[in-house]
Amino acid sequence: MDNFKEQRKHKRLPLAIALDVSGRHFLQFKKSGNLSLGGIFIETELLEKPGTLVEMNFIFEDEWDRARVLGEVAWVSNAKHHSGMGIKFIHPPAYFLKKIEKLYLK
Repeated sequence: MDNFKEQRKHKRLPLAIALDVSGRHFLQFKKSGNLSLGGIFIETELLEKPGTLVEMNFIFEDEWDRARVLGEVAWVSNAKHHSGMGIKFIHPPAYFLKKIEKLYLK
């Protein structure tokens, strides 16, 4: 019997969306690994510690809109072929959530 309990509140979508990410120790331009209304996974070798606040500037290609979103590093992965950070959105703007729903989470 499977004892795994899904803890995610939001549906995740594998997606490559462009964004600038700045933390305590870096500024980088990345594409996301997956996205939900609650957060994002960013594939990167430049990792921040869990609990670190990061600023993300999303670039939506449909109209070249941008959205600034604050997040907190929830977890990190140092796996050889899957290094990255899971980031939880902190009070994301309503227009950002609507844009994600409209474009990606149909």
